[in-house]
Amino acid sequence: MHPILYLVFQLILTVFITGFTQPDSRLRPIGLVGSTLCVVQCIPLCMTYMVRVPWAALVGGYSVTHLYHYLDIVLLSRWSFLHNAPVSGLVRPSPSPKSNDEVPAENKKATGEDTFLARLLFGLKLTASFRFVGTLYEVRNTPRAVIVKRGDRTYFLWRTFATIAISYAFLDAISVMNDPAIASKYLDLDKIPLLFRLHEVTAEEILVRAFTVLAAGIGLNCVQGGLYNVFALLGVAIHVSEPKDWPPFYGSPQDAYTLTSFWNVFWHQINARKFSSISHYTVHQLFHLPRGTLVARYLRILVAFLSSGVMHLIDDFASGIRFGNSGAMRFFLTQGLGMVVEDIIIKFYHSSTITMPRLMEKSIGYLWVSLFLIWSVPAYMYPIMWRANLGLNDSTVPFSFFESSAERVKAFTCLLCAVAVGLCGSLFS
Repeated sequence: MHPILYLVFQLILTVFITGFTQPDSRLRPIGLVGSTLCVVQCIPLCMTYMVRVPWAALVGGYSVTHLYHYLDIVLLSRWSFLHNAPVSGLVRPSPSPKSNDEVPAENKKATGEDTFLARLLFGLKLTASFRFVGTLYEVRNTPRAVIVKRGDRTYFLWRTFATIAISYAFLDAISVMNDPAIASKYLDLDKIPLLFRLHEVTAEEILVRAFTVLAAGIGLNCVQGGLYNVFALLGVAIHVSEPKDWPPFYGSPQDAYTLTSFWNVFWHQINARKFSSISHYTVHQLFHLPRGTLVARYLRILVAFLSSGVMHLIDDFASGIRFGNSGAMRFFLTQGLGMVVEDIIIKFYHSSTITMPRLMEKSIGYLWVSLFLIWSVPAYMYPIMWRANLGLNDSTVPFSFFESSAERVKAFTCLLCAVAVGLCGSLFS
């Protein structure tokens, strides 16, 4: 069976378990078994059916992500239809709640009418909500939606279309610029270690490494943000959602001057609630560590990144990467350890008599984050690039503007379809 069908079954299972069962229902842990079985069936089939690594990674990644999402909303946070809120106490409302006028009506009180349709919509909303936008439980550091009072919908549709087109063009260009000869020389697995090879590392290798890390970051931004904007364009165009429901996928790069702000503010927060729930449950309910201590805080960071490492390790396997070659666990645990070390250094700096202008602090911070990522990202990215490094077609975009005329026609057709969606949406807005 096609792996996408297993993913669809996962979504349907999550919708009905969330909407039609009580928080203490025995069906909820049984549903976790069902969702896990879907992942087990889906992951090995991804490369066979999806052919290219980025496409396999998307299907496999969303499958394991929804397994984590099920674990969070159904078993850990334990969202309840009757309360229209999580009832486990693991998730708390925003510490800075919106004013009463700003809080959506459905979040001011428990759910009213108990009907099949109401429960179905509740399940659909929760299944599709990773950042819980517009609720009292919205993920912290979710960017604010761009709101324009006049022509808001039309402006949103065209801005979203422009973002999709730019993302497509960047992904196409990154794929075309791949040079298998350079890749085989500098982007192999034996080039991942850096500190122990400093005596043999050339300036050219450092430059290629830095450019590869930058291109990987832009590529991930374009893939994840681009796909997010495709759904945003469709949702707003057919009037099933509003522009305010689609805040930017990423934060501002201006905030990425520490590892903590890079991961907690700039990077997308789609998985933040899942990892937070797992880490809080592990540290405070399994290990019974008190809140408010440095040990508990640092352990939560490590557990969160360990959870992320497991998620991406499974995603790597879906992409055809053997567990032994995957750098997911190494990379994400390194980020967690880096954040802990960074926090200790910042605390020491603030307690010392050393003072620097804010601009200098941020400049040092940007340099630190850049060097840390150039050092650490290849552990995760180089194994993923195995097909592209062999010269195989592993582009994320299905059709290229830089290939044959037939390919260009197909690429322009894809963009014209997006323009048609935007036009229809603006005409009926």
